[in-house]
Amino acid sequence: MTKRDEKTNGNWTTHQWVQEEFNHAKSKNIYAIALIENGVEIQGMYKNNEHIILYPDNQLPAFLKLSATLGFWKKRSGRQVKLLVQPEQIVQNYGESSEWRYRFNIEGEYTEWLNVQLTTEPGGRFLYLPNVSDEALIQVQVKSNINDNSAKSVCCPQWVSVNLEENNNG
Repeated sequence: MTKRDEKTNGNWTTHQWVQEEFNHAKSKNIYAIALIENGVEIQGMYKNNEHIILYPDNQLPAFLKLSATLGFWKKRSGRQVKLLVQPEQIVQNYGESSEWRYRFNIEGEYTEWLNVQLTTEPGGRFLYLPNVSDEALIQVQVKSNINDNSAKSVCCPQWVSVNLEENNNG
C-alpha cells in the first residue's frame, strides 16, 4: 500500500483497489499481510491487523519480515500428501462408497477426524490429504455404509519405505 494522495494531516491515502483486495482476502480468511509505505494511513475493519511498515530508503527490514511471515504461513499450511492405502484386499472390501476419514497426531495431540475421498489410480488406491505439516503423524479410518464394519490404521509417519534387493553380478 503505497502513497497516493496527501491528506491535510500530513499522512497519505493509498490506492483504494489495493485496500479492497486486502480486505477481500481477510474476509475470506486468506493469508494476507499489508506492506504499508511509511506515512500511509489505513482505514477499514482490518486496519489493526498485522502489517509491515515499508521505509522506502531502508526496504530490507520490511522484506526480511515479509519473507519470515511467508515461511511461517507455508509451514503452518503444510502440503498435500498422496497416501497409498494398503492392504489392497481391505481397501477393496470397503471401496470408494465407504466413509474414509483421516486425522493427524501432532506432538501427541489428535486433530478432529476429517472426511476424504478414496481415489483409484494406476498403482493403487490413494487418499489426497491437504495441509499436512511436516511433524504430523497420519491415521486413517474407514467405515462401511452397509454394515458396522470398520478398519483403522495406527498413526504413521510421513516417510517412504524403500526395499533394496541385492544384485549379485559377480
